[in-house]
Amino acid sequence: MVEAGHQIGNHTYSHKRMVLKFPSFIEEEIEKTDELIRETGYKSEIDFIPPMEKNLWDYLII
Repeated sequence: MVEAGHQIGNHTYSHKRMVLKFPSFIEEEIEKTDELIRETGYKSEIDFIPPMEKNLWDYLII
């Protein structure tokens, strides 16, 4: 995928939900995955989308 020029994104290392997690847990999940992506030779910006993002709104009180 890298050699073909595709954009690569980060969806976390363990794929656990990010809701109610400590910032240090979230940071480690993102950094571990970014490191693995960089090891493939990918040099562009890495987008991040948390797992099960659609359910994040279930926890917001409006």
